[in-house]
Amino acid sequence: MDYKENWDAWDSYTWWWIYLLLFEWIGGKIVPTHSRKPIQSKSFRYGRWGWIVFHFIVITTIFLAGVYTGWNLKM
Repeated sequence: MDYKENWDAWDSYTWWWIYLLLFEWIGGKIVPTHSRKPIQSKSFRYGRWGWIVFHFIVITTIFLAGVYTGWNLKM
């Protein structure tokens, strides 16, 4: 893909849906329906593993976005 000046939010949205549907289809071929189990909602309560992983990802993402912004503003 060669992204030009005409790239906009609609193109990103379209590629996001293509990406999602493609991996949903691939996942359906690899993992049978009876083996698919969502994460239980109680795993995301305070202090549980899901809560810790979620917050780690969010905080790390915000930190790295700040580092990236700082590097670009410095140049």
